[in-house]
Amino acid sequence: MQAKEVMSSNIRIIPSNTSIQAAAELMRQMDIGTLPVTENGQIVGMLTDRDITIRAVAEGADPGATPARDVMSRNVISCFEDQDARDVANAMEQNKVRRVVVVNRKNEAIGLISVDDLAMHAETKALADEVVKQFSRHH
Repeated sequence: MQAKEVMSSNIRIIPSNTSIQAAAELMRQMDIGTLPVTENGQIVGMLTDRDITIRAVAEGADPGATPARDVMSRNVISCFEDQDARDVANAMEQNKVRRVVVVNRKNEAIGLISVDDLAMHAETKALADEVVKQFSRHH
């Protein structure tokens, strides 16, 4: 299977200066937990609901004044839409990430693949299991 067959295309991208309050509102509206973050057209990070909670709320940051760039995760892994899902799962394992940004050959973000996305397809469920086992060993 190719990445585009597994990915979720329910993706929104935010600029790095977006307040975490606005990002959280967007997450709520879209029922998602991750937003790729860009600067100058390039993906520079991923903002997750957990990033907002642990790196901002727990520290007492002002949600309306704190930009996404201050709390986002900077370890962003991407893959091409026509890449094999096995390669994507391997990249997740090696880089210890649960989500991968899917880009087209113009390097435009078109989707996300999470461990959950891999688990939902019979052909890639075993790959998801391996990624989860790898996380379990390191946490």
